[in-house]
Amino acid sequence: MLLSNSFIGGLRGIFADALVTDPAECLAYGYDNSRRQAQPDAVVFPSAHAQVAALVRACRNAHAPLIARGRGTNTTGATVPVDGGVVVSFERMNRIVEIDADNRLALVEPGVLNGDLQAALGERGFFWPPDPTSSPYCTIGGNLACNAAGPRAVKYGSCREN
Repeated sequence: MLLSNSFIGGLRGIFADALVTDPAECLAYGYDNSRRQAQPDAVVFPSAHAQVAALVRACRNAHAPLIARGRGTNTTGATVPVDGGVVVSFERMNRIVEIDADNRLALVEPGVLNGDLQAALGERGFFWPPDPTSSPYCTIGGNLACNAAGPRAVKYGSCREN
């Protein structure tokens, strides 16, 4: 799908310097470990919730495909933009907002690396049960989206159960 110039202009209004449309720069966001590949029309890098909400509204209004992406370590093809459109990479939304040990709750942005969350929780005597093979560099948002689990799922459950 080729996105209109007015749509891209609207994205520039939301993302300014956090928007990529050059095909060579977009290429890295068109594949994952599934061996599937497709070219996105644009890639955006939100850093705030309001940007994500504005992006979803813009894509909905333009009927433009919107593909969420963590680090692309999955093997499902879920992050491949098979119909083009906009890939939203959450790599800049990587903050651990809060760890509430009393309630066993961690509030994180979707781009937080599994390994970073594990380290932060470990300092408090806790851990996040899902441990896929890519856990040092996969994202929590990607873990949740793909229900990635790893060997500890046998004892502690997958993302869905946690």
